Amino acid sequence: MANLAIGTWSATRAESTLAATCLSAGLVLLFAATVDRFETLKGLGLEARTRALKEATSEAAVILADLQAMRSEVAELDGALKQQKIEAIGAISELERKYASIKHDVERAMRAARNAGQL
Repeated sequence: MANLAIGTWSATRAESTLAATCLSAGLVLLFAATVDRFETLKGLGLEARTRALKEATSEAAVILADLQAMRSEVAELDGALKQQKIEAIGAISELERKYASIKHDVERAMRAARNAGQL
C-alpha cells in the first residue's frame, strides 16, 4: 500500500519515473497478496489454476497417507506370512521324517515277511 501512496504522491509532483516504479511495484504486491482469490492466473505465457492445484495437492496428501497406512498393513501381513511359512516348513519337515520312518518300518516288515516265507 505504501508503494501505491508514494507512486500517487510522485505522480502529483511530476516525478514520472518514481511514480511509475512505485505504482507498478504496489500493483504487483497488491496482486501477490490477493493471488489466492483467483482461480486462473495468466501471464508471461503461463497459466496456473491455483484452486485446482490446491485441491490436487490436498487429494495427493490424502492418498499419500492412505498409501503409508497400507504399507504398514502390508508389512504386518508380510511378517505374519513369513511366520506361517516357517511353521509350514517345520510341519512338512516333520511329515517327511514320519514318512521316512514309516517307509523304513514297512520295508523292514516286508523283508521279514519274505524271509519267513510269508510272501
